[in-house]
Amino acid sequence: MSNRGSNIAVPFAVLLAVLIALTPVRPAAAHVEPPTLTALHAFVGDPLWGLDTVHGTVLAVAPDEQTAQASTTKIMTLFRSGFRIAHKN
Repeated sequence: MSNRGSNIAVPFAVLLAVLIALTPVRPAAAHVEPPTLTALHAFVGDPLWGLDTVHGTVLAVAPDEQTAQASTTKIMTLFRSGFRIAHKN
């Protein structure tokens, strides 16, 4: 009986390997939808490329229009965050 068990196991293993090899795999998506913005003015830039260059602008909505200054709390939070990142050990 042990010969019969091994005779069935080999074709079953081959069939299983073929089924796994032929299983379709969905390719990874490379397209990412842009974020939805409701802000009238926004700017996100990469200072390594220069904030005033095309390559440094990550996202912009009316970046050159003059707007009111943001609150001091937001400005200081940004400053402190940048300071911590720059001086991280």
